[in-house]
Amino acid sequence: MGLKIAWERKPKTHKRVIKDAKKLKKNVASTLSWMHIEEIQEHQIVLKSGNKKRYVRGIKIHPINIFIEDPYEQMMRVARLRNVYNRIKFKLYHSFVFNPINMDKELAYLSQRLDTETNPSIRELIQDDIEKSIMFIRDFNELEFFITIQSTTEKEAQIMMDDLVYEFERAGFQIDTLNIIDYENYSAYIFENQMINDYLFGHGAFQILAEMNVEDEESNINDTISEEVSDGEHISEK
Repeated sequence: MGLKIAWERKPKTHKRVIKDAKKLKKNVASTLSWMHIEEIQEHQIVLKSGNKKRYVRGIKIHPINIFIEDPYEQMMRVARLRNVYNRIKFKLYHSFVFNPINMDKELAYLSQRLDTETNPSIRELIQDDIEKSIMFIRDFNELEFFITIQSTTEKEAQIMMDDLVYEFERAGFQIDTLNIIDYENYSAYIFENQMINDYLFGHGAFQILAEMNVEDEESNINDTISEEVSDGEHISEK
C-alpha cells in the first residue's frame, strides 16, 4: 500500500549531545592538525608547530574605484602605494576574502526612520527598503582585501602592525584592524568547510563543548578564590 509508520525520534539527551560533539571534534581535529592553528583570538590568529609559535594580525583596506578619479589622482595613488611597499621591510601576506555584506549602519538608520515616521505610505516604503536590504545581505557577499603579518612574538607583531597601519593611512587609504569576526570570515573562506569554522569558534554542534570549557574555567576560578579565602581565615586565626 506504500504506507509507512513514521516513528518520532526522541530528542537527544544532554550526554548524547556532548558525546556527538566530542566525536565531531575528534574528526575535525585530525584535519586541523596539519594546519597549525592553535587559537583564534579577538585581535590575532595563533599558529603553533611543535614548540614554535607565530602570531598573525592584519588589516583590511576599504575599496577605492580609481577609474572614477582623474588621471593625475590615479597616478598619485599608485605612487603612494608603491612608496608604502618600498618602506615596509617585513613580509606581507595578501588575501582576497568574500565576506557577508555589512549593512548594520544602513539598517539602523532605516529602523530609526521607521520608528519616527508617522505617514503610512512612507512607512511602507521604508519597510520595503529594510526587507530588500536583508535579502541583499542574504544573497550576496562583498570582496574584501586583507593584508596580514606574521611574527614569532606578540611584541614584534604589534610593532609591525603599528608600522603597517601608519604607512597605509599615511598613503591615504582607509583601513580597519581585523577583529575576531574578520578572522572567522577569513578562516571560513580559506577552509570552505563550515564544520571547521564551527570547531574553531565554538559554534553549532561544538557550542556545548565551548560552554563546558567556560563552566570549567569558572569552577576553577571559584575554587581558587575559596582556597584563598580559607587561607586568609587561617592566617587571621593565627
